Amino acid sequence: MGWYVDDYRIALERYSPATASAYVKDVDRFAGWCERLSLHGPGMVDRILVRRYLAYLGTRGYMPSSMSRKLSSLKNYYSWLVSTGRITGDPTGQLKSLGQKRKLPDVLTGDQINLMMSSSRSNIATGSSAGSGSENSANIRELRDRAIVETLYGCGIRVAELCSLDIRDVNLEDAVLTVIGKGSKERRVPMHVLCIEAISEWLSKGRGSIAANNPTVHTNAVFLGMRGDRIDSREVRRIVDGRLPVHVHPHQLRHSFATHLLDGGADLRVVQELLGHERLATTQIYTHVSTERLLSTYSGSHPRAHSDGR
Repeated sequence: MGWYVDDYRIALERYSPATASAYVKDVDRFAGWCERLSLHGPGMVDRILVRRYLAYLGTRGYMPSSMSRKLSSLKNYYSWLVSTGRITGDPTGQLKSLGQKRKLPDVLTGDQINLMMSSSRSNIATGSSAGSGSENSANIRELRDRAIVETLYGCGIRVAELCSLDIRDVNLEDAVLTVIGKGSKERRVPMHVLCIEAISEWLSKGRGSIAANNPTVHTNAVFLGMRGDRIDSREVRRIVDGRLPVHVHPHQLRHSFATHLLDGGADLRVVQELLGHERLATTQIYTHVSTERLLSTYSGSHPRAHSDGR
């Protein structure tokens, strides 16, 4: 009978590579588990079996968040199977995501953001200096790295969106980035002055120098590796994590961008548009972060907030 995984992979081309890869991997593992039970196709699966699979994942130590994601993958897969006429019934249709308390995003403080923007690689121990070469190479690298963190925080874009930026997507005169987000949806994001300055300096002094030393490279990417190829997400994660003495993930800059905007009074719908969220509910998580920060500030500073009246 078969599981149609190759056809499903092709059907996921409109998704981001990371999402498509995760969906296919989850379906592959589910199919493998079913095969061990002598079930050789998706049409042999019923709702009770899917519940058994989730219970099995629980015995293997998977967190509820991971199990919910795998159930979402199976829901997407079975929805595709039904829509393409490969099967007639969806065993996941009546199953709800596992109940769980959603973890609030980790947000950087203003002082941490300022330190991250001002820190050169020589000031923070990253544990790696591969390819640093001469002082000029280090200066070029720092121009690039500062432009990267300014763009991630200043525009709130995803790492994949940053890596895919081309020169034509950057309009310094109008202070706007054109970003291709999830589902190949295009949006325009404003840039603030410091972000413009950092990108402009990188393009004129840093990127130009790399391109001049690598004449065989034919890429329109805004951000390059030191060998002239388009920068990848792994390198961006290493760059961001190396600019503070504590562990930082690039997505924390996106979280911080949204939360700081809401702290400053920005409209939730505007933040949704800037982030490229399809659903407002996805953006609303940042209102909870802002509320918690507000309550924390109140509790720590209002003279009547303490039970002893201090």
